Amino acid sequence: MDTRYLSAVGRIRAKEARLIEFPRFLRMLEATGPGEVIKEMADTEYAGDITDIQPGNFEQLLLKQQNSLKKLLTELTKDPELTDLLFMINDFHNLKVAFKEKLQENPSRDRAGKSFLAPAVYDGSLIWNAVIEDNYKSLPEPIKNAAAKVGGIFERTTKYNEIDIVIDRFFFGYALDVAARYKSDFMKNILSRQIDNVNIKTFIKFREAGVDRAKLKAHVINGGELDAELYDRAYDGSSDDFMTMLRFKGCYPAVKTGFEHWQKEGDFSIMEKLMDDLITGYVKKAKYETFGIEPVIGYFFAIKAEITNIRSIMTGKLNEIPDEYVRERLRTTYV
Repeated sequence: MDTRYLSAVGRIRAKEARLIEFPRFLRMLEATGPGEVIKEMADTEYAGDITDIQPGNFEQLLLKQQNSLKKLLTELTKDPELTDLLFMINDFHNLKVAFKEKLQENPSRDRAGKSFLAPAVYDGSLIWNAVIEDNYKSLPEPIKNAAAKVGGIFERTTKYNEIDIVIDRFFFGYALDVAARYKSDFMKNILSRQIDNVNIKTFIKFREAGVDRAKLKAHVINGGELDAELYDRAYDGSSDDFMTMLRFKGCYPAVKTGFEHWQKEGDFSIMEKLMDDLITGYVKKAKYETFGIEPVIGYFFAIKAEITNIRSIMTGKLNEIPDEYVRERLRTTYV
């Protein structure tokens, strides 16, 4: 029983009371315009910042909330290496962006910066300079190893997905090691679900493109709930065969529905929404924990789903995207 988080859990419970429930997101979706959506957040955690925000600059509002979340978790955590994983995934994303920008004829720091994610653990400029200068010594250990690996194959790599896969493998390998050292089954199970999301999409794209199965096997990330060998066994079968293999797995409904959408529309947006919902469903158990780090991590994913929904609704209103399209992609909420 980890009593170090007793006061932290108390603060989290108070914060949870101000989370946005799903019915309110539906009301926001029915609003006549982006300005009305912002007004719907008047009694939420965003209330203190909405008065100065114009609808077209709503990302500033979301970034403030994410920075506040990082500040809160930094204050509450007794295990910073573990909670840093929640934000370090953005550092690895920024590493991908830097290498992809380097593939351009005239790499631009400003252009890359627009695709950088924040908040991250490290300054984006540190990553950018290391990649452009081919000097990774200044990077922190987990990111340095990934950068060196990509840098070593960079001259013969012209495909963005190669960069993504190599860096994803390093992030998840490092993250699983940290979760194991802290004996955090909670974090391990979250990472396993995230790995499944990456692997399933890789499997579908590689097989549909006729990529050699040996190459697929080399790119599948270990540590998911779905055994890496499953993809190898399923490679020569039909899509129905693959779905049959998943039939008794928790991800089956999400993958089946998401794959059907991908076949029709050619995108993974529905699958990503449903796989995110699986993680939210899992972390909800943290609401009933009194001790330990789980409620702190659970609150992170609560805000993550909340921000995704606000972004989807605001983007829809600003670009006149049909409400039904947006509604299908709204994430399940933590409360």
